[in-house]
Amino acid sequence: MMKEIATDILPYFAVYSVFIIALLCFCIVNMPSSKAFADSSTITEAIASSLLVAWQMAVMGDFDMDNFSTVLAKIIFMLFSAVGTLIFLNLLIAVMGDSFERVKSDEAAVAMFEQAEVRMAILYLPRPLLLNF
Repeated sequence: MMKEIATDILPYFAVYSVFIIALLCFCIVNMPSSKAFADSSTITEAIASSLLVAWQMAVMGDFDMDNFSTVLAKIIFMLFSAVGTLIFLNLLIAVMGDSFERVKSDEAAVAMFEQAEVRMAILYLPRPLLLNF
């Protein structure tokens, strides 16, 4: 059951990672005054620090509205927050519920199949040799 739920959640994580990467790009462009970006000397450090900032903002809820450069950036961040918490959490719950429902509906068929396998194994067990003395 857990294996099927995990495989059903993989597309969700792909979409959610695209969302986080979009937030990462948003943070790089619209937060030039952030301390996380000021300490970066190379582009890889800037990407890593912006990923950390995006994670802290989107997942942990740790953000400061003064770091955004424009009012439009603040509005877009509020949209990111609403979509990230409401839509993606509801989507995750729906995917897990659908997977659980599918596993539960197949449960009776799997149990009958396993019983049939056991009965067939018992039916075709080798018989002991009866020796006549």
